[in-house]
Amino acid sequence: MKLFDLRFGETVLIIPQKDGSFQYYQFKEGPNDHESFESFKLSLKKNKKLKELLNTKNTIQ
Repeated sequence: MKLFDLRFGETVLIIPQKDGSFQYYQFKEGPNDHESFESFKLSLKKNKKLKELLNTKNTIQ
């Protein structure tokens, strides 16, 4: 079981790995910080750290 303290961020992404494990990424920015959910999704697409995590060779594509 994995617990997340939401004081450190309200968005938690769980990224499955090819070896069956998971990588977790928690950050402060959340959907309520944007005018629309589309705006939130756009900010996720621009997030440099998230791009790096999603493009590792062990991440399921």
